[in-house]
Amino acid sequence: MRAFFGLTVLVLFAVAVVLGAMTQLRTRCEVCMEFRGRKACEAARAADEEAAILQATTAACSIISGGVTDGIRCGNTPPRSIQCDAGDRPLG
Repeated sequence: MRAFFGLTVLVLFAVAVVLGAMTQLRTRCEVCMEFRGRKACEAARAADEEAAILQATTAACSIISGGVTDGIRCGNTPPRSIQCDAGDRPLG
């Protein structure tokens, strides 16, 4: 009986953690970057639009840049396009 109670509490805790994490990642953004003639588009989810854009930009630049210095330069380049949405509401 004690083991069953402990397992139930553990499962409920795990469900609460997963649901809590899912609500924190409500905004999804796709960013397309172009750097030195190469192009890449990546998407990311985060709690807000600014964080999602930063994560997607970093992911896209990691694909098309050739190292740390180029990655920084790529990240400082304006994106070709940004599309974000929060849940069912498009943000543009």
